[in-house]
Order: sequence, then structure tokens, then C-alpha cells
Amino acid sequence: MQRRYATGDRVVLGGREGVIVDGRKAAQGQYAFTTSAGVVQGRVLKATGPEVVLDGAQVWLIEEGTTPGGSGRYAVMVEDWYWGVRVEPAEFVAAPITKDLVMGYRLEGQVLRDGVPEAGAKVSLEVILETREDGEVVLWDSEEYNELVYSESLGTWVEGPRVLTPIQADATGCWKTIVPKGDGAVYQRPGDRRDGSEETARKALPRWVKGISVMYLGHRAPVSEGFPAVISLESGVLRVTATPGAYLRIGTMEDAGEVYGVPESGQVTVSGLPHCEHTVVQFRRNAWGDWDPGWGCARRVVEVQEGTETALVMPPLEAYDTGGETVCGRVYERPGVPLSGLSIVIVDMEKCQVVGTAATTNSEGYWSATIPTEGFGGELGIHDATWGSVPVLGWPYSDIVLGARAYSSWDDTYRPEAWRKGSFGHKNFPYVRGALWVEDAETGERFEVEEASYGGWVTKSTLPKYRYVADVGQVVNQGSVIRSYNVVEEEGPLESGFTLGSQPFEDYESSPGQFRAAGHYPEAKWLIGGKLQGNVVLDSEDRIDEQEPEAARVGLEFGKVHPSVEMRTGKSEGTCDWTSIAGFLCPYCGGPAYRDPESSLGVQGYCTNCAEAFDNPQAMDCRSYFRSPTVMTGRYRQRGVAQTASGVLQRGVRYHWRPDLYEESEGFLTQTGTGQPTNAPRWFAVHPEELGDGLGLGRFDADGSPQFVAGHDLGYYGGLMGTGREVGPAQLKLVFDAGYQVPEEFALDVDAARWDGTLETVRVVVPAGMRGPCAQVPFGEVVRLRSTARMKAELVSSPYRGSGVYRGVADMRLASAGPASGCRCRATADGPYLASPVGVKVENRVGTPVALQLDRAWGNPDLTEDQFGQLFVAYTREGNIELRRRGGLSGTWEEAQVVSGDGMSDYADVAKNGQGTLLVAYERDGQETVVVQSRDDGQEVE
Repeated sequence: MQRRYATGDRVVLGGREGVIVDGRKAAQGQYAFTTSAGVVQGRVLKATGPEVVLDGAQVWLIEEGTTPGGSGRYAVMVEDWYWGVRVEPAEFVAAPITKDLVMGYRLEGQVLRDGVPEAGAKVSLEVILETREDGEVVLWDSEEYNELVYSESLGTWVEGPRVLTPIQADATGCWKTIVPKGDGAVYQRPGDRRDGSEETARKALPRWVKGISVMYLGHRAPVSEGFPAVISLESGVLRVTATPGAYLRIGTMEDAGEVYGVPESGQVTVSGLPHCEHTVVQFRRNAWGDWDPGWGCARRVVEVQEGTETALVMPPLEAYDTGGETVCGRVYERPGVPLSGLSIVIVDMEKCQVVGTAATTNSEGYWSATIPTEGFGGELGIHDATWGSVPVLGWPYSDIVLGARAYSSWDDTYRPEAWRKGSFGHKNFPYVRGALWVEDAETGERFEVEEASYGGWVTKSTLPKYRYVADVGQVVNQGSVIRSYNVVEEEGPLESGFTLGSQPFEDYESSPGQFRAAGHYPEAKWLIGGKLQGNVVLDSEDRIDEQEPEAARVGLEFGKVHPSVEMRTGKSEGTCDWTSIAGFLCPYCGGPAYRDPESSLGVQGYCTNCAEAFDNPQAMDCRSYFRSPTVMTGRYRQRGVAQTASGVLQRGVRYHWRPDLYEESEGFLTQTGTGQPTNAPRWFAVHPEELGDGLGLGRFDADGSPQFVAGHDLGYYGGLMGTGREVGPAQLKLVFDAGYQVPEEFALDVDAARWDGTLETVRVVVPAGMRGPCAQVPFGEVVRLRSTARMKAELVSSPYRGSGVYRGVADMRLASAGPASGCRCRATADGPYLASPVGVKVENRVGTPVALQLDRAWGNPDLTEDQFGQLFVAYTREGNIELRRRGGLSGTWEEAQVVSGDGMSDYADVAKNGQGTLLVAYERDGQETVVVQSRDDGQEVE
């Protein structure tokens, strides 16, 4: 795995300078360095209490001073891409030294269901990270994946039915995991620093853990070191004291509820309840089993907590004189929530008019009216613009519920589910915040939803069950009109035309029961949202080879894998909301990457699931792969984030996109095709020159007639992508057939077409001996027409003259008249297309693959564009940060402004915040992060 440090590197500790003089990997957690002043030794531990060793971690010996030898004062540093960096002690001390370094901490908890341990519970971690660049972002860890099984019919390995997670509960329902806390590690907390010196404590962290929750079946519980998280499903107990001989309906949130008879003791105890609101109503039945409207009682709403018993005393049932002159009742907005200020009107059934108001509900929803000697002159009813037009049923007491909330079931069988892979559910992703809403099917009125305490969603406001009908005659003649609703997500309805349920007090659907609304939950499993996924490498002149197969097979041919690169995802017009870490997930099966250093158990950065299935620890490389958590469908922006070499400043990195082609088609190879870098059974992209007729952008053959045959332009390749994104120009390269070797050096003049169609002649020299794909060079050697970083290409005015990016090739010919017998090659795309990935379309219920080429996370320059089209570039010149502004793509670059003049600065990062202030962050002397601002677009920097 790549390292930040090497022997001879300078390290500052406690204000004193040191140099790395030796390094080795810890063996069974032990390290030892022999020096002239004594032995420096100790252990590297993942965690303590109990102690767990960290095997194979890189350990460096740092000696005080600028040159090795002489001081006899040392410190020890552990460096690992996952566990982070830690230096002990906090200052250079004289040898001999014995020091243990602890690189992680434990998270643990338990899952119970109705008090019984949930053996094998598959839990996930939701990590809230506070970042300098994007504020709060969410990282999901320990995602579920499917076991790999061999399919005889398909002749390959496929995802099996058994769902696994890296973190699972044991037979007692308990789970444990150790997470890294070293400097730069994903789980680093504010107090977890590179070392314990005062100088380090004063530095701001670019990223740190703000909070961690454990997730299981939609339930969440906070977890931290020393504070185990307990998720107790269906563990609430409700003890209700009510009138003996009466009946109770106890409902979860707003469902109709179950009926319980009240015994002589007057107590009813219900267990196995989820943590949420429960509604309770008390009533009586007559000898025929029908509701007895001579008795009434106020409803109650009670919050039942998990793992506790909640007591509720119901008001006593009140008897009403059926032969008296008083009529009364209670009206509820939703079960247990009184509706005050509502008029009980009098409807003249012959004239079809509202002729008066009999009563108005009070704060408890209660109303009563005395019947006049001559009568009311009509029937009592409700005729309200919000709550609808319904009759008042029941004599002398009436119980009416005008609305309810629609919600996802607390039964996981029917809970809406986020994006999942294939036909197997990922139960740790039961909802997506803000992904759903409810709307009136007729008017389109929208009702927002919020997270329910047990997972899933619930409408924030009450849905009226009946519609208001202004024409009273229509109500008299045709009856009340039930409102219908749709459950909707961004791409359309998920459920159309549902209505709210009823709550009869009998064992059958009754007329009064129809006017007691109950909630609705969908008896269906929906798949909502999508994911962004793909491969990512940093831009470099180095050729990607068989050592990085997952990047190579999707066409990212030049670059370097950077450990723990983040890809942050968010709404295109807003900040980032989620983050994913390259090297955490497998691109084939979704399984976890092995994160510990190299040991007998596995290889760091490779998939543990594939390693087990294929009996090969390097079966599937995860180091360049990322996948976002579930996001709503729509257009999203991404931000690449990588650490600088010293780890002090995390800076955003711009990136290219490439087609990440997974599906099988005539243009792509399957696992039976040639050139597959690993034995993992996944589709992979082939090089463009291998598609279709194999012409690429143009083919040259010195012995052919004609020597040049034109190929496809980028529009052809754009059609193959199916991404719906605009295709721009690309850098071009010359490639060779498999098994071919260039017999002698030759030079070509290539007429390359720029974006506007004008031609630019580029002379390319092809050395003798260059080879196409072969055993020694699995991906073949190439010659680029021009080698220009994308960042520099963007600084050149359209149509990219001299930038090295082109749309196609018009002609290729020998640069001289000399012979070039047997020389042949093809031109095709090399660098990624210059098309912006901002606004990547996330499809519903599927993953959206994208391959990204990141510009270097260090060096010059860093470029950003504001909402007005202005371009700003910050870069390092002789240790100073300079800033330049350009009024737009058609403008010219203004004179550079010096941001820092100390001669010790590097790694500039330029951005604009929501208030329009220009921010420039940079690293000073490898020790601190400095952020300056400008309120006038860089003219004056504070």
C-alpha cells in the first residue's frame, strides 16, 4: 500500500525537528529498533481493555535533528492508510524507550427483541463527520452484502441469498468492532491527534467524528467508546387501567388497533410494542355486540419507550341518558388528538342548507347541545373547508376522528426500503430521508413526511379522510366523499389512490366506524433512491497496470491509487451530504475490503468476500472503488477529497468522469473474454479501439492501401455510454494490436480535430520495440499525442488550441518519406473526456456507475468557478500561494495576487462560500492550516 512517509523525511514534533532514520512492519504487533543509545521498542495495538495487537502496521523511527546519528533522542511513528498516523511520545526523548501505540477504540452494543437477544443481527454504523470543506457529511459503514455462490446454470459466481455484514451480533445479541483513531483515520475524534504535544493540539482538524449511531432495521442508537448502544425492538410494555367490563382499542400510531376486554381487575397489559406513539380509546358494547353510544370516554395518546413499562390511566366511562335532551360527542383531528374550535352544524335535509350551529368543540374536542323543544330543524353534521363534510353519528354520544397520518409499517415486512442490489434486501437501509411524500390525488396538495421512531416515514401533518363539498345538496343526496392520496417519490407515484382506514368498535365494518379515521401503511416493499458508484484514481503520468486492475479495466489508464480518497455526494445546488471512502467496498459483490495491514489473514484493500469465494486474497481489488450511501433520485454533485502528503490539509480535488461500463453487450467482454486482470466474475470495459470494427478514432498501417482509415468520433463513444451526459474532447493516444511490437522507430503527423472542427497537426514519434498487450505488458504500451493535465487544458480558451485535447483524427501519415515497413497503430481516447460530472443523474432503484480521474491532491493549481462564471486559480510559486482571477471562459487571467509571502506554503485550496466570500486555504510549513478570505473576489485578501 502507498505510504505518506519514507526514510529521510522530515518530521516536526513538539516544535523540534526530526528525521526518519529507519522503518519496518510490526510483527505480531511488536517493533524494535536498535540504536547506539539503546533499544527503542514496544507494541502497536488496535485497542486496549482487552488488548488487541495490530499486526503488519508500518512503524518509523524518528531521530531528533536534521541528519541521522548523534542526538540519541527518538520518537516512534505508526503509519497506516486505515488506522492513521500516531507519534509517541509527545517529544523526542533519549533511548532506550519502551512505548505502546494504540491506534483504535472499541464500539459495542446489543440488539434485543422484546427482551430476547437478536442473535446474528446485522448492524451498520452511521458516522456523522464534521469536515472543513463541506460541514457535516454522513458515512455509512458495515453495509450489508450477499454471500457469493457458484451458479451451475450461469457457470460463474453470483450473489447468493444469505445476507452478511462485517459487524454482526453473537448469540447473546452483542456486537463489537474496533475503529481507527489515528490522525487522518475515518473515525478520528477531536481529541485523537497525531501526537500529544501542545503544538499539535492547537491545530484544526480537517475531518473528525461528530457522532456515531448503530443502525438495525431502521432503528438507531448512539454509540461511543465506553457507552454501549442498546437497540431494543418491540420491547415496550403498556399497562392500561380502565373500566372493568369495557373494551379498549390500542393502536400503534394511527392504525385501527387491537381490541382488548377489560377484566375485573381493571388492568390490561400489552407487551412487544415498538417505541412510538400508541392510541387508546375506551368504549362499551351492547348485548348484540354493537357499539353502545350511551357511553363515552376521552381518547388518549401515549408514548411507549423501548424496554420500559408505561402506565396509562383512562378517564372513567361516562353514561349518557338516551332518553334525555342532550346530545354530545368528541371530535379528533387524528386518533387521540382533539380538534378544537370546530362547528357542529345543523343541516336542513329538505332545503339542503346549513341552517345553524348547534355547538363548537372545546380544547378537548368535546361538544354538547340541548335539543330545542321544536328540534334542531335538521341533522347534525360537520361541514368544514379543511376537515370535510360528514354527518354526526351516534346517539346521544358521538365519537368522530376526521383524519390520520399515513405511515410505514413498523413490521419490516412492509416497510419502504432504500436502494438494494438484486433481489435481496439490505435491511439496514429501510428509509431515505425526504425521498417520499404524500399528495392529494385530486388537488396535488403535498404532505411532507418525517422519520418515524422505529424507522420508515410518517406524514408530519394529518391527512383529512373526507373531502369538503361546498354543495350541501350533493352531500345530502350522494353522501360524504372520501379523499384519495398517492405515495410519491421523485420519479412518480409508488402507490396511487389509497384512502384512510376506519376504526369500528364492533367486529365488523360499521357506519359509525367509517367516520373514525385510521392511518394507512403500504402492504408492499418499495425500492426507492439510488447510488453513485465507480472507480477513482489520481491523475499521474504513471501507467496503471495489472497491480491496479479495477481502475484499469474501466479505462482509467494513467494515474495512482490514493489511499482513502473520499467522494462526497450532495444536491447539485447545495453542499455535500454523504461521503464514501475508496477502498471500503468491493466493486463486484459489495463486500467489505480488508482494512488491516498485510498479514496472514488477507491483503489490505482487497475484498474479503471474493477472497473466500475464489480462494485468492487478491481476487478483487477495492482500492480505487467507491459507492455512495442511498440518495434520492435526481441530479447530484460530487466532490473528491484527498489528504496532502503530510496529512495536515484535506483538500478537494477536481476530477474527470469516464464511462464505467459494467453491463454485458456486444461492446463489452464478460468473464469468458480475454485480458481479464483478475478471476472475479464481473463485466468490465474494453478499450475503445476494441469496440465495433476496431478502428478507434483512426487506424494507420504503413503497408496498407490506403495507409490511414478513419474511425469514429467521440459521438460514437458517447452513444455507447448511455449516461445521457455531454461528451467533450479528449486526450488521444496511439495503441498497438495484441502481440504486436514496433519493428523500427517512425514518426507520424496526426491531423487532430479540435472541438470546433479545425485541425491541428501533431508530430508523434513512436520508438522501436513498443508493444501491444502481451504477457510482459498486460495492457500494452501507448504513445500519447500530447500529455496535458486536464487542469491546464481548462485554462486554455475554447476550442482548446494547444491543450492536447481533441474530438477526433482526420488523417495520419508518415512524417518523412522514409520506409516504415510493418509499422501500424490506432488512435483512440486516452485522457478522460472534458465533460463536467456535476449533475450526475442518479437513477431510481439502481446504482449509477461513474469512473473518475482525480487531479493530483497536491501541487498546483486548484481551480474553482463561482455562480457568476468567474474562475479562480490558486497555486504555489517558490513557497508562496498566489491567486489569479478570470472573468469567465472568454476572459483573460488577471495579474496574480500573493496570498502568502512566507516562502513556506503549499497545497492551496480555493472555494467560495454561500455568502460569496472567497476562501483560500493552504498549508504552512507542513504544520498548520491557514484560511484567508476575500470579500471582493481576490482584490484584497484578509
